[in-house]
Amino acid sequence: MQFTSGRGEVWLNCQVFPVTPNTVVYTPMGTVHRFQMFTDFDNVAMVTPLERQKRPIHITVEEDGPPVPTVPGFVVPGEQKRGPFAQRGARCPLSELSLAELAAGEAVDGATIPANEHWAVVTGSVRLGVDGLEVELVPGDVALLRAGTRRRLAAERGARLALARE
Repeated sequence: MQFTSGRGEVWLNCQVFPVTPNTVVYTPMGTVHRFQMFTDFDNVAMVTPLERQKRPIHITVEEDGPPVPTVPGFVVPGEQKRGPFAQRGARCPLSELSLAELAAGEAVDGATIPANEHWAVVTGSVRLGVDGLEVELVPGDVALLRAGTRRRLAAERGARLALARE
């Protein structure tokens, strides 16, 4: 999860970390976590499939017993986030989670992308060109692009996009 605005705290396995704009929090299965936000906030999040008992959502210790940790979670403070995660561990499915702001007329031209990319439109709209096909993406739309694809994103009036890179 990446917080795009707001201030607060996250408790991750008994440690407290500040949450500021651009902070990323990774909570793998079995990680005890809690968020306390002190201001209004926005975030973008990606949820991956559950393993083991495949419970439908979060569990509580009182009802389900203590969690069985898989791998450690982590927090990347907003002021330190500068691209790919430095030490994400072997099981974290993402190498990067970021927010892109495109001004009116601005474009993201890409050579062939080296890793799978997931683009979600938060505000505005963009034209996505992929291998000769062009579509318009609006808020709520998600584009999943495979590694080896050549893509171009362009905003006519400005847009905010979340990018998750595997």
